[in-house]
Amino acid sequence: MMSDDFLGGEETTRKPPRLEDVKVSDLRVDAYTQRSYSDTFARHLAKNWNDAKVGVFKVSLRGDGSMYVIDGQHRRGALLHRDQGDQLVPALVFEGLSLRDEAAMFVADNNENRKPNALDVHRLLVVAGEEEATGIQRVLDEHGLHLAFGGYHRAISAIGSLRWLYRAGGEDLLDTTLRVIENAWGTESRDARDGALLKAIGHVISEVPRLDVTALADKLGKNGKPGNLIGDARAYRSVTKRAL
Repeated sequence: MMSDDFLGGEETTRKPPRLEDVKVSDLRVDAYTQRSYSDTFARHLAKNWNDAKVGVFKVSLRGDGSMYVIDGQHRRGALLHRDQGDQLVPALVFEGLSLRDEAAMFVADNNENRKPNALDVHRLLVVAGEEEATGIQRVLDEHGLHLAFGGYHRAISAIGSLRWLYRAGGEDLLDTTLRVIENAWGTESRDARDGALLKAIGHVISEVPRLDVTALADKLGKNGKPGNLIGDARAYRSVTKRAL
């Protein structure tokens, strides 16, 4: 988890936004307050560029005088690919924002446009201090897990299932579910962190009074690999038309 010091604490005195012309090369990007940067998308914009795509950038002027993009990082990237770093572009400049403010503003602006992926939204909501996201992140940090797509070491991508678990039983249910999975199959199996399996185990834990979670983990571990259980459950659903 990022500290409050890193996040910049509470906002300083915020000034009304103002419209200015700023140089593209003066604009910086902070990965903590943006969606994941796609150079492929920036190059696509550059290749298919016309000046009508410049639009108005949204920028945070920080205390050290540096300017960070809130909205427009891919347009910035496209202009840099076109060797137009010296170009002046219109920007709505905000002064006195904290990192939480920047992240929250990005989410609010972009949820109705080209949507950032669910993992980016979670990361940004953590920076913004949103309760559910920070609670989930605390548990993931305790288990040494990180949110990522693909087969990365100790990665988990089932953010929808993590939210379901958190809403069903808070940090306690999420923590217990992950502990059962780790005790059953260890910490390296990515299949064990499948979204459907997370929800199924969490549902059992939340619905069975005085459940012996140690015995549950032992039974799961003896009943085969998590991938086999997921396959069996999906086959059952296909035949019976019942939800997992």
